[in-house]
Amino acid sequence: MKLLVTGPTGFLGYHLCKSLVKTDLEIVAISRNPPPLERQVNSKKISYISLSEINIDRFLKSSNFKGVIHCATNYGRDDKTLDTLQTNLTFPLSILLSSIKANVSFFINTDTILDKRVNSYSLSKNQFLDWLYYFQNKICCLNLSLEHFYGPGDSDGKFTSFIIRELINNVETIRLTQGKQKRDFIYIADVVSAFECIIKNINNFKKGSIHELQIGSGENTSIYDFVNLAKEITLNYNTMLDFGAIPYRENEVMESEVDLKLISSLGWKPKVSLKKGLELTIAGELKS
Repeated sequence: MKLLVTGPTGFLGYHLCKSLVKTDLEIVAISRNPPPLERQVNSKKISYISLSEINIDRFLKSSNFKGVIHCATNYGRDDKTLDTLQTNLTFPLSILLSSIKANVSFFINTDTILDKRVNSYSLSKNQFLDWLYYFQNKICCLNLSLEHFYGPGDSDGKFTSFIIRELINNVETIRLTQGKQKRDFIYIADVVSAFECIIKNINNFKKGSIHELQIGSGENTSIYDFVNLAKEITLNYNTMLDFGAIPYRENEVMESEVDLKLISSLGWKPKVSLKKGLELTIAGELKS
């Protein structure tokens, strides 16, 4: 089976491609620019294509793809709203339309569990979901809402990475909210295994309706407890955790809940505990 994966230079896309090449799948990874060497998977089962090199309509029609996995994401942290819309709405919509024209069987979208009112990232993600519903009779659409995934090598803009690196660097103070909001943290290897489980069971899903799956650990942890656990594992005795120094953001979600019934029915379950995941992440960060 031949699959197109967007966003191979991102944290999720890279780890997903790295794992998929170990199966019998053929992977073509597409990105805006050629990926740097450290974000390329060394395997004959994957090829990399830059958007500037192709016409996406002609490329998909001539390549006989079975499915598309859309991982490319812009988190909108630099306040460039148009860039966020381009990556999270315009780009995937163009891939979706071309996939329909090329008779691609399925389209897997990577979504967020966040409410659309939280920020431009979550809003643009929810807007693309509306388009999936609009085209649900044209192609089999799966929408995967991910909880807060983490692991070594993730971007500095992510909360988990920021906290871990600040603690490793023994900064004097980390200014935080009160930390009462609860989040479901899931290690990257568990997220990848969920994608693989869905691909393995793809024939269970048909076009005509949107198949919405949520992926998380199933356990909620307060920000307060997460940060203190990370501090304990890093053996950091110096950094002051200044809880309550900053206010909660507007439209803050105080507790997120994940419904794992559908993904669990396929035989998937997370394997890495938060403590183990943090140990692996911190060990990986210390090696880099």
